[in-house]
Amino acid sequence: MSKVGLKTVLSVLLAAALQSPGFAAPLLTDVVSPDGTLTFEEIVFAPNTVISNQYAGQGVTFGPTVFYDPVGSPNVGDFFAPIHSGHAIGNMFGFQPGQQVVPIDIFFASPVSAASVRLVLNVQVPFTGIAKLGGVDVETHAFSLANGCRVQSIGCITVGFQGILFDQIRLTNFQFPSVRLDTIAFKVPEPGFLTAGGLLALLVLRRRATRRYH
Repeated sequence: MSKVGLKTVLSVLLAAALQSPGFAAPLLTDVVSPDGTLTFEEIVFAPNTVISNQYAGQGVTFGPTVFYDPVGSPNVGDFFAPIHSGHAIGNMFGFQPGQQVVPIDIFFASPVSAASVRLVLNVQVPFTGIAKLGGVDVETHAFSLANGCRVQSIGCITVGFQGILFDQIRLTNFQFPSVRLDTIAFKVPEPGFLTAGGLLALLVLRRRATRRYH
């Protein structure tokens, strides 16, 4: 079996082994009592700085390309100013057509059992959220601003997943792709969440994550 084929098989087995015996559900609110939170105030960068692994110390990285305080300084002539405050990241460098990066990928240093992301975006939705583990899709949900808020042509919503194990959230299928991300919160699995086989797999993933960020 090729290395690519073996990696795919192992990822699928990992995804199956690590799942909760309970249920998966989309999140539309912030994670309650999170084990980790990223507000983008922890380290401040110049507007439009490319963000990838600068917040690895907080357990979160990004790809392929997102920008710090895109469009300009927070709330200074900012399209998202009516309902957003403080520092954030986004997938657009200014508003030049065609410069938005889609999809948006959020990676966690080790598998989490719940995670939420606050978004500010154009109200042309729904859009798709995908929870992944080892690169394999484990849950997909169509999120809609019917569950969020709206000020003029801008909307806000909190999205995420709970009840499963995943190490990545992919946000995609935006009809109008200019999106800004604020607070990200996540929980690590409780001991009872894992089977023996899943615990072994989780330790392997954590070891790989440690190697990645050191």
